[in-house]
Amino acid sequence: MTFMLAAAVPAEIAQLQSALLAANSATAVLQAHCPADRIRAVRKRTVGKSAPPSITARLALTGAETVRYRRVRLMCGKALYSDADNWYVPERLTPAMNSLLNESEVPFGRVIAPLKATRQTLAVRQGHGRGILVIEAVLTSEAGAPLSGVIERYQRAILTK
Repeated sequence: MTFMLAAAVPAEIAQLQSALLAANSATAVLQAHCPADRIRAVRKRTVGKSAPPSITARLALTGAETVRYRRVRLMCGKALYSDADNWYVPERLTPAMNSLLNESEVPFGRVIAPLKATRQTLAVRQGHGRGILVIEAVLTSEAGAPLSGVIERYQRAILTK
């Protein structure tokens, strides 16, 4: 696991990093920074992208299971809070969850909330430009099934609300 040192970043970024690392839902952390609006996941229609080996290995696919790719921009109103790549195993989700992920702007964390997922951070590093923080993590259901791997790029706008 790779972590950046909190002392190397401004206090507000270190606080955000601490909140994200302690939470089982990044969506919930973003929502706390967006009191006036509901966080929404604006999907970027894009060609699939292969998951990095660090995520693929932890998804532990079996038999005919597949990995689906979803790229989203997590928005608070018009402010971009996070740009994220998400690779998930649709066979480990309910049909209703898959439908929401395919057809709505509901964030992944909110969709899978009934599965009581926990989050394991794989890496944390500083972002560049408007990006302030990059986190790579895997989400696992309460039953122990790996559901998803994410790479989240948090944007400076989250610090201004």
